[in-house]
Amino acid sequence: LNDWDNITSLWARRLHAQGVTPKDMVQIAFAYTLFIVGFTSTEGVMKTGAIVIPTGSGAVTPSERQLQIAHDWGVTVFGCTGSYMLHLADVARKMGFDPIKDFKIHASFHTAEPLTEEMRVDIERLWGCKAYNNYGSVETGAPTFECEHQDGLHISEDAYMFEVINSASGMPVTDGEEGELAVTTLFKEAAPLIRYRIGDITAFIKGECSCGRTFKRMGSIRGRVDDMIKVKGVAIYPTDFE
Repeated sequence: LNDWDNITSLWARRLHAQGVTPKDMVQIAFAYTLFIVGFTSTEGVMKTGAIVIPTGSGAVTPSERQLQIAHDWGVTVFGCTGSYMLHLADVARKMGFDPIKDFKIHASFHTAEPLTEEMRVDIERLWGCKAYNNYGSVETGAPTFECEHQDGLHISEDAYMFEVINSASGMPVTDGEEGELAVTTLFKEAAPLIRYRIGDITAFIKGECSCGRTFKRMGSIRGRVDDMIKVKGVAIYPTDFE
């Protein structure tokens, strides 16, 4: 129970940083399955005081219906994967909607898959909103969030300790250098983690964010350790081809 309350409170923190207020109507198009993001994001929205519309993924509520609900109910914030947000823009145009003029969406928040900068640019161009990246996992919950400046992922250091390590030696690398992410949870009771090597590749960002938050920041996830290939000595990940 304590774990759940903490994770959903951290969701509320990230949503608050991304402009969600009690005046918003938030549509959740994440799957409500054993992958907990649908449930935790929903309760996080509730803790901000905003109204939740839990439509679930496109497999449960078809995309056309998702869009009709968003249009008719005046949804202002949308939560889903970045790729699904792009797909919805295509479907909206086929339905005769203009994604910018016919909807009231001012922000979208994304997790569950890497959100490349190119995908973000496309989402913001197509929907006329701000698209926010978030990083988390079933094992860790909601450890990071992007703020209004969209300049890296803030780490909730009051709940997690993040390290970026050399995959071979296990030793920390310097800020700005890419390595494997290792996570230690500071509050989890049911399944605590100590230097859990999640397999994702990232790097810490030097300096403080313009928003004034002092939490350390990390860059977007480049890929996973087992996804990396080398071409002429250069490390390449699938996200490089987005």
